[in-house]
Amino acid sequence: MTLSSPSRDVSGLRDYAFDWALVDVETSGVIARRDRVLSVAVVTIGPDGKQTGEFSTLLNPGCDPGPVHVHGLTAERLLGAPTFEQVAGRIGALLQDRVMVAHNAQFDYDFLANEFARARLYLPVSQRLCTLALNRQVDPPAADMKLGTLAAHYGVPQTRAHDAATARAELVARSVAAGLNVMSSVSRHTSALVTNEAGSTSTKARRAAGGGRGRTGDRRAHVPAAAE
Repeated sequence: MTLSSPSRDVSGLRDYAFDWALVDVETSGVIARRDRVLSVAVVTIGPDGKQTGEFSTLLNPGCDPGPVHVHGLTAERLLGAPTFEQVAGRIGALLQDRVMVAHNAQFDYDFLANEFARARLYLPVSQRLCTLALNRQVDPPAADMKLGTLAAHYGVPQTRAHDAATARAELVARSVAAGLNVMSSVSRHTSALVTNEAGSTSTKARRAAGGGRGRTGDRRAHVPAAAE
């Protein structure tokens, strides 16, 4: 899931000056104690409303992925992805000392709590904000309380619903399958640069743009950590 919104002045909202962790999970079912998390995305926001970090990954649940027609996460896509236990520490660090925010937050919280328990860890969340419950209280003039409907009401463009981003491991696998040699740096031989920002102005992006397509027959791709 990718959400973006225009910049807003939040300097006067001192009652809401918390550190936030926006969470989205895709799961193999709806029963947290039985089903598994297939993908997770966390975006952290500071008290000033500015993004401070993000992390997203596919996960190998070790079981049938369930309703593929909903989330599009086939067993083949999840093959080679890390297990939840392998990324639990990183997710926990993003949630620590932050208010967890999700639409129907109880659902996401229950699934994360069960995954952390399986990893013999605790979910470091003491406060959470449910945007579904919040909107039921403010009762906006929207057709329903679905996330897509509310996003449209508040003017927030929403793309790739039911998708917590593409994992770097999958991008590497796709590149190799396409006959590319995945490199760890950009050089004059680089023929493709993968980034999570189409308009990136990073040093690597500028070098790739200025270096042309590379030599004929030398197909190399650089998949940076930013693609994670």
